Amino acid sequence: SGVRTGTAPAGSRASAAGWAEYWQGVDAARTAAWGTPYAGASSAERAGHDDYRAGATLARTDLPTMTGAEPAGGGRREGFGDYREGVAHAVDGLVADATRSAHARGWADCTEGVAEGQTGSAPSRTEGGFTSGHLYGQGATTARAGGAAPTATATPQDALAAAGHAHYGVGLAAARA
Repeated sequence: SGVRTGTAPAGSRASAAGWAEYWQGVDAARTAAWGTPYAGASSAERAGHDDYRAGATLARTDLPTMTGAEPAGGGRREGFGDYREGVAHAVDGLVADATRSAHARGWADCTEGVAEGQTGSAPSRTEGGFTSGHLYGQGATTARAGGAAPTATATPQDALAAAGHAHYGVGLAAARA
């Protein structure tokens, strides 16, 4: 995530400035706390800022959207990818990257979902990261209770629950070794 392709367009200082300011706006949204509004005067920076937030918001919509195709490029792709990567890092036991607001939001959503999923309750929210974490937490809780693992290939939801179940088993096996 966050890999930028392309270079500023050749031709004029104005086109180079528009390109550079767009990416400054993306970086401003990326490094500011989640929800911080854009406060500058550049329309290109505002577009970059808004695109990053829109991409993260799109990924956060629900599980099918988060696990689907990311936007084609620009700040939307970066925001979407940062959110999705934050969810993956939460499941993998890695820390949130506070320098990427969408990553930290995805990590937090997933972590909250895991905690609720371990209670056995139905999900109280529908965000992509929350639902992903909830299913993962349910899988770990099923393993903890000695229940059978879900079939990982049935649905994407089953795959998430199966991952939680399997990871719990890995921890148990390592402790017993």
